[in-house]
Amino acid sequence: MTNNKIILLEAYSLIYDIEVNLKHLIYNRLYQHRLTKKESYWTIINLVEMNNLLPISSYEYNTLRKTCQIRNKICHMQSLHRDDIYVLNQAHQLIYQSHYLPKPNRIV
Repeated sequence: MTNNKIILLEAYSLIYDIEVNLKHLIYNRLYQHRLTKKESYWTIINLVEMNNLLPISSYEYNTLRKTCQIRNKICHMQSLHRDDIYVLNQAHQLIYQSHYLPKPNRIV
């Protein structure tokens, strides 16, 4: 497996974890709002931020917003920059720290 493929697979794993945990957070804390399959990733992040569902700063929410562009790169199988991986890891860490969940091992 090429190094780029390994990086894309790991990035996909990170973005998947982030998205699933944000949806889970909305589902558990916003009983009046039920997500549909058509809700965009950007909408999910906005719902979390507008309802203050994560105890993080506006700078940290900005990190979450940056993952939208990275998610698009991953979905379209475009090359990722080292900074993209850094942002994904930061966002992933924010989610797990704020939920007090054990952080899974990562290879990137």
